[in-house]
Amino acid sequence: MDWTYNIKIKHMFDDEIYSKPKDEQFKHTADICNVLIRQLDSLYSAILKSKITEGEYIAEFELEPIIENFRYCQEIANGIIPKDSWDDYCFNGDVVALFNEYLAELYDLADQRVKLLSGVTKKLLWIG
Repeated sequence: MDWTYNIKIKHMFDDEIYSKPKDEQFKHTADICNVLIRQLDSLYSAILKSKITEGEYIAEFELEPIIENFRYCQEIANGIIPKDSWDDYCFNGDVVALFNEYLAELYDLADQRVKLLSGVTKKLLWIG
């Protein structure tokens, strides 16, 4: 099956991230979020302009909440939301687990099949 769009972030993944100190985990997660959010913002615009039959719905009601989740993760990882406020956000201190939770949501959306106005059906997004 063909993919309608693609993003490139897997090259930034680190299988050994949990063995690293927390400050490195936070910095690495912030770096990935910075790259990912830029790509997802571009994807959002592209979907709105696309020839996908339900593109506006997908962008606004499915992709936008995922982008906002990654922005939240980025704010935690960058220290914009200070540690003494984490309880207010129900954050337990594991930024990698938080990122992975949101990444799973993105993968679920990415596997969605979309119908183009031409009648062709493709999967929405390749995450490479």
